[in-house]
Amino acid sequence: MGKNNLDVHDELQKRRTALVFDHFESYVDAQLWTKGGDAGTVANSDGDGGILTMTTGAGADQDAFVATTRKNWTFLAGKPMTFQCGFRYSEANTDQACIFAGFCSGAFNTILTDNTYVLLTPCSAAGILKKPGETKWSAFSSVGAVQKLTPSISPCQQAGLIQEFIIEVAIVGLNIEVTFKQGGPGPVSVVGGGPAGPTYMYPDVTTMARMQPIKHVIPFAGALAMAAGVDIKAGSGSSEVLSLDYAAIEHLVMP
Repeated sequence: MGKNNLDVHDELQKRRTALVFDHFESYVDAQLWTKGGDAGTVANSDGDGGILTMTTGAGADQDAFVATTRKNWTFLAGKPMTFQCGFRYSEANTDQACIFAGFCSGAFNTILTDNTYVLLTPCSAAGILKKPGETKWSAFSSVGAVQKLTPSISPCQQAGLIQEFIIEVAIVGLNIEVTFKQGGPGPVSVVGGGPAGPTYMYPDVTTMARMQPIKHVIPFAGALAMAAGVDIKAGSGSSEVLSLDYAAIEHLVMP
């Protein structure tokens, strides 16, 4: 008889890249994820393939968030990373919801200061956000006190439909290069097609710069360890609700 060899399993083939992926079929607090917020709740609702329903309190600046329990991601030489998520929400009060999704070294309910909605500084971060009163997403990157915030042309509220976002962090020399995309992976092979593939987010300007995708370049020296997650905050006295369908993080751990 010939010799039987083991297959090299998919996980071993891709061992250099760590993956966190959760569709939230179940949820146990303080294990992979930790929930929190000021008078808000995070519920793992039945149905719909797994959902985290994040509900703020009915008071200005009350919030709900879920973030990884460990801060396992840092901007480091040779170690690119990606954060991806899909969620839906509908504004309870026109445009007063406040949302952040991505990486952050600080507590997720402090990325935008209460009342003024000034971005947390200093911090390490990369993500998408909206402030109360805004109707388009902005791209945000930060290392220490060096921060970049770019309003995009991408509309926020999509009548309760799921919106997907990808934040790609490349390491080039001594800098991070952060690229922002919306939409998930490419179409699936089923009758009738599948979800649209990812497209770049473009700046909300009237100059020729509107033709160039948003990309932030920042030196990463002094970067802090970050968690990954999503936060929703009420910008008024109306309770806001966000339904997180999935979240994923990829990280090259062995360059």
